Amino acid sequence: MNIFFVRWVQKLAKIDSSVLADMDQFIKEWCMKNDLRVGDRKVPIPVALTPRIISDQVLYRLCWSYQQILKALDQLVERAFSEKGQFYQMMEKSFTDDQAWQVMLTNQEKGSRVRRQWRRTDMLGVDEKFNSIELNAQATEGWWYHHKLCQLYTMLLPKMFSKLNDLCFPSVLNRILQSLVSAYIDQRGFVEQPTIGIIYWREDAEVPGRELPNIAEYFRRTGYKVVLGCHDELSAANSSMYLQGNKIDVLWRNISIGTQSWNQYYAENPDLIKVLSQPENFVVVPAPHFSLAALKCWYGVLSDPAYSYLFTGQQRQAVHDLIPWSRIVNKENTQILNDKSTKLLKKTVSSSGKGVLCGWQTTDEVWQEWLRQGVVEGTMLVQKATLNSSLLWPVLAGGKIELVKRITDLNLHIFDDGEMPGSGIVRFGKEHSINVAQKGGMTIIVRQSQFKPFL
Repeated sequence: MNIFFVRWVQKLAKIDSSVLADMDQFIKEWCMKNDLRVGDRKVPIPVALTPRIISDQVLYRLCWSYQQILKALDQLVERAFSEKGQFYQMMEKSFTDDQAWQVMLTNQEKGSRVRRQWRRTDMLGVDEKFNSIELNAQATEGWWYHHKLCQLYTMLLPKMFSKLNDLCFPSVLNRILQSLVSAYIDQRGFVEQPTIGIIYWREDAEVPGRELPNIAEYFRRTGYKVVLGCHDELSAANSSMYLQGNKIDVLWRNISIGTQSWNQYYAENPDLIKVLSQPENFVVVPAPHFSLAALKCWYGVLSDPAYSYLFTGQQRQAVHDLIPWSRIVNKENTQILNDKSTKLLKKTVSSSGKGVLCGWQTTDEVWQEWLRQGVVEGTMLVQKATLNSSLLWPVLAGGKIELVKRITDLNLHIFDDGEMPGSGIVRFGKEHSINVAQKGGMTIIVRQSQFKPFL
């Protein structure tokens, strides 16, 4: 057990019960007010009374490994388009929406390739040895959770320990803003403050009330002009892009390239594609190809020795260190997949804990049906389950501290510029699926060096 965690719990045990009761009420009210909840949930997300403290050495190693994996994924997408072979077919099959695929092709072929990848790692492991079970795109909701949790801990911890008055947790939104601006500078070749556009989808018109207006306002307070609007409020004229009639230089779009309204609007407004395909005039973050590199089936390629010749020595080392045994389901390997006790199946496009079948929790009939479906689709991933530790977390319940044992994952925020991840979220829950959408709790990740002076 981490010595910092032990010291932390010892300090918590000395806090007066009346203070704890006030803190319990404060946390619940603050989480509800700032919408730290998911979907239709009427209760706040469970919040641990401690961040997860990870050693600097482990974080450096994870960052280096993920940089290699991001490069390998980008190379696979490039190879797929250049060779038009099995990888190309795999990507095409992953898009059930033909319009989404055509949009992807147009942007790829025209060269709209701003290399800005923002990822959220999904890792499981024991102690500080982690396996990367997925490398996901992060929705704006997740960025907002981290931002608000950082604010909560910055307010909360000094209430518990006077030594922590000077401790501050930097929000990932600062990192995102930095990435947006640097993408624009890299593309245009000169320093000029860009106007940032942030879009959401028309069918999600009520969702922006939760996080996007707040994110936009946060950016504005730093001095940038920000326009927030719906996807169908985008327009193009004179090789420029406009949102609600305002000329914008950088567009931060949500990750769902397959969203029906977005693709329909693309089809009805070809000028948008034309502008998006002129990289000297405009920057889209994440770039349209981003969704291709996020397909889960790529882990089956990275992990398969048959494809190891495609990668550098450093990339192979990163795969060996992080990625568990993974394969793409096909008719040649279904025989070895009949033993489902330690395996799980994943649909290549899925989120929020959906599209995953745990072999040890399902019947033989359902497992075989998924395997048959995987052979037909050619994109389903089979993966060996990763051993995962259940950690003790101090939480408030009825004004008292309880140590609860919960299955835990690790979600670092990875950016492709090589900097060590300084932020991330930990999710914990009772079940194997610990996605927050499945009623899991949260805390944030901090480097050990941040806390050492205080404990």
